[in-house]
Amino acid sequence: QGSRKPIQCADLQTSATPFHRLQHQALLLGHLSVRKSRSTMLASRLSKARAFFSELGDEGGDEDETSFFLSWIMAQISVGSFRHVVVEFGGSFVLCFAYICGDVLWDSSWVCFVWGMPLLGLTYGAAGVSGAHFNPAVSIAVGLSGRGAWTPLLQYVILQFAGSLLGTIMACVVTESFPNPLVVDDSIFGSYSTTLCEMVYSGLWCFVFLSTTLCRKNNPVRDGNQFYGLAIAAAAMGGASASRLVSGGLLNPAFVFAQVLPLLMLGQSEFWQAIWYVAGQLAGAFLAAIVYRVVRPAEALDELAFVRFQPRPTEKMVVEGLGSLILTFTVGLYTYTTAEDGPWSIGLVLMSMNYAVSDVSGGFFNPILNWVVWLCGGTHCGGELHASTAVMYTAIQYLGSFVGAFLYFTVFYYSEFGDVSSESSLWRGLILQSLFAFALAYVALSCLARKGTNTPLQRNFYFALGMGGLTFAFTVICECDGIANPASSCAIYLARCINGSSFLDALPYTVADFLGASIAVLLFTQHDSMSFEKQMMLSAPPSRFYYGAFPTSPSTPTSPTSKSSGSCTHSVVDEEAVVWAAPDSDLCRQQPGTDIAEPGI
Repeated sequence: QGSRKPIQCADLQTSATPFHRLQHQALLLGHLSVRKSRSTMLASRLSKARAFFSELGDEGGDEDETSFFLSWIMAQISVGSFRHVVVEFGGSFVLCFAYICGDVLWDSSWVCFVWGMPLLGLTYGAAGVSGAHFNPAVSIAVGLSGRGAWTPLLQYVILQFAGSLLGTIMACVVTESFPNPLVVDDSIFGSYSTTLCEMVYSGLWCFVFLSTTLCRKNNPVRDGNQFYGLAIAAAAMGGASASRLVSGGLLNPAFVFAQVLPLLMLGQSEFWQAIWYVAGQLAGAFLAAIVYRVVRPAEALDELAFVRFQPRPTEKMVVEGLGSLILTFTVGLYTYTTAEDGPWSIGLVLMSMNYAVSDVSGGFFNPILNWVVWLCGGTHCGGELHASTAVMYTAIQYLGSFVGAFLYFTVFYYSEFGDVSSESSLWRGLILQSLFAFALAYVALSCLARKGTNTPLQRNFYFALGMGGLTFAFTVICECDGIANPASSCAIYLARCINGSSFLDALPYTVADFLGASIAVLLFTQHDSMSFEKQMMLSAPPSRFYYGAFPTSPSTPTSPTSKSSGSCTHSVVDEEAVVWAAPDSDLCRQQPGTDIAEPGI
């Protein structure tokens, strides 16, 4: 079902082992049974629909061809791919309709929420039918990443354009207005600025979609994530809010052409403006597919290699660097525009990135989080955070933040940067920064190392939600004195040096950040000893050790089921996962209620 590769009967003869032959036979029988049941269901519904429309035809004098055509449509709606047509067309219609109505009837700062919240609901409702793309850039990114066939994806693109066009017409009829979505004034923002913003945040939307809905690691068989809709909506709303005053925050080629096409026909808009928008959005989709392939090479592996695979330092560095770049770029846009929805954009962007890549690197994007997690000996979704890894994270986060600051400087190269931090006193800013860093560090430690959040997806869910919520709240309170992130603060103050500010202004905030984080570490270690228990168990390894609740020694197992595999002995007690392993052997994990040991854990 994943690759849709045809199963050939010749594979049964060329399989290397009897197990593989049995596996191919099971897959073939399952494939044939699915096709048979689908054909039977389609034929049954087709016959019922034909009988119904034949009766109508006899009463009204219609021809058999008409009844057959209508019956075919009804049958396809019931079991065929026509459901995908309805979902993608209808979803695009709703989103474009909501976007225009929000732009006309509400303040512009609420537009991203007017169509972003329907996107949240539609994603959860339609993900099981069509995948809930609703965006040609997303569909193209899925094809470029190798996670979908091009034929249905191109059909999705056509349906998305058609649904958006109909939504535009209906919204204009309801509101009696036809706004121009290309809000850019060439005397203020040029094509470069608008294209860059559309590329960055369209790419973020596409990458979050790929990482939360199609990634196998984020969707294990027994523990599939439930946050994909929240992550996708957060990426879309955060990106649209951040780029609203620069490009309008469209992030969707269907939105652009559906709203610009009537204006082009009336001679009230320029074709090349729309081309720059769409070019940036498609470039973002292309970059998102490339980054997805780079940071998730395990997606192309078979099942056994996929289980053994662990993220390498290269993937972790790429993720942390790009995440810091996008975060600093978003903060920089807010520091200049001081938009009312700026704190929302920062919090939502951070939350979406945490959901997308926490299983790879932990999704820290902040030097103080590297430090406190390493200091407490905590774990994250990508594994243990060692000292060398924390140092590499910090270096790449500063590098990514400097690149993000340079990009946002190029957006406003013609004007002076806003210095909203000068409106408040230094001591007030330092106190707020310390409180922010304390709360951020304590919540991060609680989510990543506290008992009760044992699975990676649980840690991912709470960690991302906590980081995004705190960042939004304290960004409002601190009035953009900083976001308790030394890398972003230093990069932004470095960009301000071009207009005469001093880079040394960032140092007091950096000290305040680490001071607040240090207090959080002291308080956390007093109330949660989980990390110290783990360090004690690993610091002096006995002849054998275990992971799990097993009260007796390996020589006297109390489990009714106990089996050996090589040098590993694994047991099952009350459906809990228990591992016995010799210090010089690979660990073997016993799945709850099964006899299958997965090596390499």
